[in-house]
Amino acid sequence: MSGLFWFLLLVALVPQVLAQLPVEKIYGVNLGSWCFFIVEWLRRLVLEPWMLPQGWTDMGGEICAVCAQCIESEFAFAMAYPDTVDQTFAKHWDSWFTQSDLQDLQNAGINTLRIPLGYWIVEALVERPAENYPRGGLEYLRRGLGWARDSGMHVILDHHALPGVQTPGQEFAGQCTNDVQFYTPHNYHRALVWTA
Repeated sequence: MSGLFWFLLLVALVPQVLAQLPVEKIYGVNLGSWCFFIVEWLRRLVLEPWMLPQGWTDMGGEICAVCAQCIESEFAFAMAYPDTVDQTFAKHWDSWFTQSDLQDLQNAGINTLRIPLGYWIVEALVERPAENYPRGGLEYLRRGLGWARDSGMHVILDHHALPGVQTPGQEFAGQCTNDVQFYTPHNYHRALVWTA
């Protein structure tokens, strides 16, 4: 019965989601490294070092062959710089993607933005002190979404990094580790709360 319920709910929501998409073709860009580590706008609001290597190292991060062995994730950055991580990321988020950049994209014919997000953008889901990530990204996401709304731009929010890490050995997961814990009931539930 519950499987049927979720299927019917999904079918009911599809028309509403499609109604929000542009009626013409989608011409879009990914705003990775803005916020979420990883998204620079959200550093994607996930900031991925491979997307912005010089910017990442200028902030104090590192690039190495095995990401778990250096400061190559937002988690590692927060652990290495606990007293300044929030200010460092605020400076990055404030300058990585601006309203002027949005206007330039629109002038180039872009009508859709994809913004990758890490679950830690919802700070209530972060289980401190075991989980450490930059704080304050939601403010920048809201600002950027307001710019997009005001300009008529469409936005796709991508749940890019999930609680407990969903992919081993990848900095885009927010914490570079081989100890994947997303597929546990606890972390799966946190992801569902985040999605809601």
